[in-house]
Amino acid sequence: MQNTRSKNSDIENVLSPVSELMTDEYRQLHYTDLDAHPAVLQVDQFMDRDPHPIPMPVDRENYGNLAASPRYWATGLSDWLNVQDAISRFGAGDGQLLRYLDFGCASGRVLRHANTFADTETDLWGCDFAPSNINWIKRYLPKSIKGFINNAIPHLPFPDQTFDLITAFSVLTHIDQFEDAWLLELRRLTRPDGLLYLTVQNEASWLRVPSRPNMMKHLERANSIEGNPIRAEEGTFAEAMPLDRIVFRMTNDEQYNCNVWHSSDYIRSLWSRYFEILHIADNAHTSFQSVVILRPLDERRLSRTDAEALKRSKPR
Repeated sequence: MQNTRSKNSDIENVLSPVSELMTDEYRQLHYTDLDAHPAVLQVDQFMDRDPHPIPMPVDRENYGNLAASPRYWATGLSDWLNVQDAISRFGAGDGQLLRYLDFGCASGRVLRHANTFADTETDLWGCDFAPSNINWIKRYLPKSIKGFINNAIPHLPFPDQTFDLITAFSVLTHIDQFEDAWLLELRRLTRPDGLLYLTVQNEASWLRVPSRPNMMKHLERANSIEGNPIRAEEGTFAEAMPLDRIVFRMTNDEQYNCNVWHSSDYIRSLWSRYFEILHIADNAHTSFQSVVILRPLDERRLSRTDAEALKRSKPR
């Protein structure tokens, strides 16, 4: 198994800060909030506060083409605003210092906004298993953002209950066989009153595939790989998800090169073994993927609940 991911990179070249790239087309970003409502972000009030360069498309996991670079920046900001809304609703940290890990952070699409726009002091960490992403962060973003390379094995180098907040944007959508192990590792690192903010592709995302030609084209690559459970065709996504968990394998050889879908029922049924499911926000990541907001399950409370249920089930 390959323990890190090599990818093409153009780290030597960067784009200007977003304020120099902005055009009228991108001064408003339409996105989805945590209540699945449409929202509009006016970027002018934010962009001058971020003087750091924008990565080339190859160094930002191809979030948007070159012309859409201002939108790439704005989607990171809208994600961070939704994260702050989650913190406001459910609580995370003590209001003085937010210890935050972005798992699978790429080149800091969201971390750069946490560094600039967080409501409290932050201790910011990011990890990714593509070395070029972490190298980009180290070279171009502030030293207050600490980045490191993780590998494909579910372990991260921190003590138990280190973080108040852990996010993972479009990461669980590429994890197949190690899903439970990674969930348990993220739970281990989260404080009892902390939050996990994980994006998934659920049934709300499924129905939006036909309206996204690039996504449809990407998924059709899976049709050349043997062993996938269903064919990725436009008609497939016009109907309900046929399975609670679907994995489209995109190649036969590269670890994590797959596209994973979870129904909300699957998440509520199986992830609830490890977490309290606080909220599922349909389409709240780039108006496509959905957000699952969780808190580590209180094992003592769970044990008491199980014991009481067992007692009630015994014949008198």
